[in-house]
Amino acid sequence: MISKKHKKNITIVGILLLSSIMIHFLQNDPVIEDGNSRSADVDLVTIIPKNHTLIPIEVKNSESLDSIFGNYGYVNLYVEKNHKQQLVGKNIKLIRAPKNPSQFAVLVKDEQTKYIAAYDTEFFVSISGEKNSGTVFVKEQKQQSHIQVGIEND
Repeated sequence: MISKKHKKNITIVGILLLSSIMIHFLQNDPVIEDGNSRSADVDLVTIIPKNHTLIPIEVKNSESLDSIFGNYGYVNLYVEKNHKQQLVGKNIKLIRAPKNPSQFAVLVKDEQTKYIAAYDTEFFVSISGEKNSGTVFVKEQKQQSHIQVGIEND
């Protein structure tokens, strides 16, 4: 028969053991509920969905994002064209690089890769609140020249 003293000691040891196991798993969990990674060893290649591509991009306002953006979220992408910001796409999933938090990549469907690859420049990022409405890319419109011809009769 186990004495009360031994039961108390077994209970204390059990609680300590369970607590240490929980702490171990919580500290080593690579992704927690809010999407923030706790480990730099997360291999993003293994979590890319089928028919999607992860494209590294240069972010013009990355320092500003550092203070307000977590490890991933939905954003709008812009490029500077003729000294104006031109929308490239809306509601695009942006992911912070786990091994270098100042670098970012966008996760897009394979057929949408061309919209990002078309720009060899830094992107300006604004955070989007519309994460369920789907990614939308803006097709670049070709500039049309308008020629006016005036005819005068004398």
